[in-house]
Amino acid sequence: MKELLTATRMATLLGCPRRHFWRYEIGLKAVTEAQALRFGTAWHAAMEARWQGLAFEAALAAAVKDVKFEEVQLATLSGLLAGYYRRHEQDTVPFRSVVVESDWPEYETVWKMIEDRMSASVEPVKARAVPIELLSALVINTLQIAVDAVAENRNKINELINAVNKLREGGK
Repeated sequence: MKELLTATRMATLLGCPRRHFWRYEIGLKAVTEAQALRFGTAWHAAMEARWQGLAFEAALAAAVKDVKFEEVQLATLSGLLAGYYRRHEQDTVPFRSVVVESDWPEYETVWKMIEDRMSASVEPVKARAVPIELLSALVINTLQIAVDAVAENRNKINELINAVNKLREGGK
């Protein structure tokens, strides 16, 4: 096993030393995987493909490459992705971002490395509270964009679902 010390590993050790032993020392993993984790993994793969400049179809293919989805989940993922592409169609410049959580053991080291690479004129973005009304409006707007995009791309989404199903069946 890797000797990497992560916040999750430390939390596991503190919460249940036996679980830590089986998971990190022996290397046992759960047999089943949560649906939300599969969906999140697929979404992150799609976003990575999107910001590498790939088209919608290629990003969706990258997202479902190693993940088994039911048809409803695949339709949900493709609808959200279509909405995202529609919403950000003008955003053509790829960018990279880093998330540094303050409870990570490596926080100080990583933050120092980031500060060293930044120019003195750039201020780091600080998180701030968002009023619930604004957050609700943003969620509703995002969902409406996804619904509109699914409606516009229904045939393309169905073709992609059929193509993925054929790939799973061995190209029959």
